[in-house]
Amino acid sequence: MQKVSIILAGGSGKRFGLTKQFVPIHNIPLFIYTLKIFEGTQKILVVPKEFKDITVSIIEQNKIKDTIVVEGGKTRQESIYNALQYLKEQNYEGKVIITDANRPLLKSKTISRCFNYLNKYDAVITVCKSINTPCRIKEKFEYIYDRTYMYDLLMPQCFDFDLLYKAHQTTKLENATDDTQVLLSYKKNTKIKTVNISFWEGLKLTYPKDYKIFKYLLKEEL
Repeated sequence: MQKVSIILAGGSGKRFGLTKQFVPIHNIPLFIYTLKIFEGTQKILVVPKEFKDITVSIIEQNKIKDTIVVEGGKTRQESIYNALQYLKEQNYEGKVIITDANRPLLKSKTISRCFNYLNKYDAVITVCKSINTPCRIKEKFEYIYDRTYMYDLLMPQCFDFDLLYKAHQTTKLENATDDTQVLLSYKKNTKIKTVNISFWEGLKLTYPKDYKIFKYLLKEEL
């Protein structure tokens, strides 16, 4: 076992209106589409404790192989650590790629590129160029940023397992929203490779309208 994918399905879906990973698309739960993208890897699916049994049942019904369901934590950071801890207990020493269950449009060639680049880098992250001008608004409009060097940080992200595990063990961050944050807090001079993908490939289904977009894009691919 040299390649593992950690897929987070721990969101409550507050902005979406329901638990996002279980939204049915053509009678298939959303997270199943994402699991299928990662065929050929050992899949670690992280879900809230209360959804573990039904998730296992759905995976069996859809005949998804090589998938372990791990209970998530209170935060994203805790959920990732739970998955890493499971792998540590299995004496895993290979590569790990991380994504969200509600990013079902990733391409297998992107996953392969991330794993391949990891032979030369400590971490590989996917990004897309920001096409809008970012600004800062707190209590009022404060600042406009130059977008020349602005990128959106996406998923998947790929890491050497041992390096990421140590970073999570030692970090002082308490609610990191991204594993690159955790890694850089552990090793500032980390060698990171960026891989540019399209906004649509990295689309994260967050709102109900995103669900409609995915249905359309899925129909187009079919």
